[in-house]
Amino acid sequence: MKKIITLAVAICMIISSSIFANATVGGAFSDVSESHWAHNNVINMAKEGIVAGYPDGTFKPEKTVTYGEFIKMAVVATSGKDPGPATGAVHWASKYYQEAVDLGMFSSSDIKVGNLGYNIPRSDMALITANALTDTVDPADAQIIKDYIIDSGSFGNRSAAIIKSYRLGILAGYSDRSFGPKKGLTRAEAAAVINRLTNEDARVKVDLAAMQKVISSTAGTLPNGANISKDVLVSTINKTFPVPNNYMGEAVDGSILKYSSDIVYMLDPAAFFDGELFQISYDSNSWAAIDTDTQKAIVKCFLQAYTGDQWDEIYADFIAATKKTSTNYSKYYNGREVWFAAYSDGVGMTVYK
Repeated sequence: MKKIITLAVAICMIISSSIFANATVGGAFSDVSESHWAHNNVINMAKEGIVAGYPDGTFKPEKTVTYGEFIKMAVVATSGKDPGPATGAVHWASKYYQEAVDLGMFSSSDIKVGNLGYNIPRSDMALITANALTDTVDPADAQIIKDYIIDSGSFGNRSAAIIKSYRLGILAGYSDRSFGPKKGLTRAEAAAVINRLTNEDARVKVDLAAMQKVISSTAGTLPNGANISKDVLVSTINKTFPVPNNYMGEAVDGSILKYSSDIVYMLDPAAFFDGELFQISYDSNSWAAIDTDTQKAIVKCFLQAYTGDQWDEIYADFIAATKKTSTNYSKYYNGREVWFAAYSDGVGMTVYK
């Protein structure tokens, strides 16, 4: 992997538009012990002058950073340019924002200038860091990462950026295999990200073989914590309606279901009708199954994996549809179409790509 431009100018990272004249720089911090996960990242960035502590000798590693603060760090660290804070009625980080746009880190439609004062989520951290690097990611590697991360279905239009940053070792997920795209960014995380961005040796090693092994051995986790094997999952598909084998059919008749983003690839995505992502259906013979805790867990798993934060609203609407004997309508959830239908002989839900 290529390194981006080496640091050319030493500056202090700040959590306001003012510089702490007496802030701790380049040394140890009382609240970042050697056992802290970000210790090396923080110390290295402090030595480079990219981050600084507070006058009381602390670093405040858990304090969240804003768009303006992170954009400033990224611009100065990767380009060596320090446009300086803006003055007047505009936000202090406006110059850094424009420099980042000029460098191609994001467009003005990706991140609005009005967001500079708000906390930056991890998804937009990924956007900035991914665009700061010229490296590319093999599509096969990207697919493994997407399948491995359990909340990849909620990445939206930041999916490519998150996966690229993850693959290049700039970002890391959490121990439960989630990424948390909407979570905030702490000062410790910011130091780690910038350190990895400018120092390849600090990047997280991504073990694709181990990830693939996990994906192959488990179809995911139900809300009760039980792991599900793919072999058992496959045996439950298409058991309700006699649909063609190449059609993404029903997931019914069992206590198992995939809780990850790769179930679609176990079947034949090219054969989906009208851009369908998945469909869950129950005929009159299995109607009672929908009211069991197991089947409700299965529906929740599908929705959590593919629809992100919208899943609970969609789930509530689906359960409402099961109570009716005649309904047929589509509804949009944050741009994603979901079709509900209930008749005297069954009930179903289709989620589109």
